[in-house]
Amino acid sequence: TLQNVCNQHGTELYPAFKKWCDEYFYIAHRQEIRGIGGIFFDDLSTEKHTRLLDDIERPRSKEDMFDFIKALGNAFIPSYLPILERRMSMAMPSTDKQRRWRLLRRGRYVKFNFMHDRGTKFGLKAPSACIESMLIMSLPETARWEYMTDMGSDPESEGRLVAVLKKPIDWVWLGK
Repeated sequence: TLQNVCNQHGTELYPAFKKWCDEYFYIAHRQEIRGIGGIFFDDLSTEKHTRLLDDIERPRSKEDMFDFIKALGNAFIPSYLPILERRMSMAMPSTDKQRRWRLLRRGRYVKFNFMHDRGTKFGLKAPSACIESMLIMSLPETARWEYMTDMGSDPESEGRLVAVLKKPIDWVWLGK
């Protein structure tokens, strides 16, 4: 879905923003990315972009950039709703082990957010920062941390995700 939206604004955008996502959301001490799929970009402007070649098709005017951002935002619900509907119709119960895994992954999100995310770190350093508001926005309601956890090693379940987190898939070519 994201690739289709990006392609409407320039076919070089998705590969560049997917690569940037995998680089930005990399947790070095775990040697894994924070999640799978997705894109990341910032600093869109009418000027030369540090990550995009100048001769490629891309949004260049303020109006085109706003249209691009709106199109990405508008794509979220149509892309996520089928996943949600499928899981709701399957009434997918989860085991205690699966819940523990989800909570550990949420903990990784928190770790990334406070250790690496530029926006969060900037906000925490701001003189008038409301730390409570940042915690509310950054922390899931429940999360878990385990020292030297054994979770993530089962090749039939969570180990499949860890393998992709450690070596991201080139989703661009997967569907072709």
